[in-house]
Amino acid sequence: MEDVLLSKTIAFVVASLVITLLPASPFSQFNNLIASFPALGYIAYFVPIPQIISILQAWLLAITTYYGYMLVMRYIKLIK
Repeated sequence: MEDVLLSKTIAFVVASLVITLLPASPFSQFNNLIASFPALGYIAYFVPIPQIISILQAWLLAITTYYGYMLVMRYIKLIK
């Protein structure tokens, strides 16, 4: 039982370390670039760019989650 607790603790520490090494947001440079574009307000009047970006982010998160679960399930041999 102590081995399981030790391995979970080690996994938690490693995962925490990896998360602290990641940047706060990979899209911050992209957001700053878009914010400095003066004609974006006029374009956004006709094309809902912020809504398109938020829908694409949600879609990408859903697809990434799906493939992540599929990878884990294949690894533990739940599916072929």
